[in-house]
Amino acid sequence: MNTFEAHTASDEGISYILDLKSQSYLLWGDQERSEGMSLLATASLGTTEFRIWLMQLSDGCQLSLTPHMRVDTSFGPGNGIRYLLEANETQIVAVDT
Repeated sequence: MNTFEAHTASDEGISYILDLKSQSYLLWGDQERSEGMSLLATASLGTTEFRIWLMQLSDGCQLSLTPHMRVDTSFGPGNGIRYLLEANETQIVAVDT
């Protein structure tokens, strides 16, 4: 079992988890996609960034979660992210209130 610290700069923990539906190259890059593979975005009230994770469920029901990318926002220090919204294929909106 692998353990990841999702938002190490935050004492707040994860405030939101979003299963991304986008198939855009901007999110996936050159990642080879297969059945059972998806992207998750996580945010924390204690940070101004959110993270995207690659989740894969194998045929044997083995789940793996690996870091994919970190996205910095324009929020100032002290303003964390409460919600994430996938507005369209290429836009994820972070909300602080």
